[in-house]
Amino acid sequence: MKLFFIMILLHPSICLAQVWNSKNKWNQSYENEFRIWVQSIDKDIVITPESPYFGLGVDCADMVYLLKIIFAHKNNLEYITIDPRTNKKISNNTKKFNNLEKKDRLKAFLNYIFKRTSTVSLRDLHSYPIKIKEIKAGDIFHFEKIKNGNKVRHVVLILKVLENGNFDYIY
Repeated sequence: MKLFFIMILLHPSICLAQVWNSKNKWNQSYENEFRIWVQSIDKDIVITPESPYFGLGVDCADMVYLLKIIFAHKNNLEYITIDPRTNKKISNNTKKFNNLEKKDRLKAFLNYIFKRTSTVSLRDLHSYPIKIKEIKAGDIFHFEKIKNGNKVRHVVLILKVLENGNFDYIY
């Protein structure tokens, strides 16, 4: 028993720890900050060796989740999504990664989210319809098409709307 208490004292960063402590909640001000922030991100965030996110295997939906989660982490915002398979809440307050050092929790959380989410969950849980004329940086653009008899889904995060109406986007 004494050994257990000594371990807690020596390793407080792994004792019942969240992925990050959230002090703030999303609101319109943070949404506006996110819209500005995404315009300056490195599109090669997962393939640049110097990036802390280097090596994460992402698809189009994962990239959107990645950017929202990074922004939430940097701003101490609560991040919540729903696991579409279980319908249970997943948040940065999870204790699933207690066994990891603080520096490793975010990447583990990202991988956990990536395995449980998709373009469909992104569309159904984290987006809403807007008029094409109202699209701006930070919005999610989702589309589906039929290719060789199969439904193909894709999602991009709008980084900027160009003067000619085209989008600069990621993924």
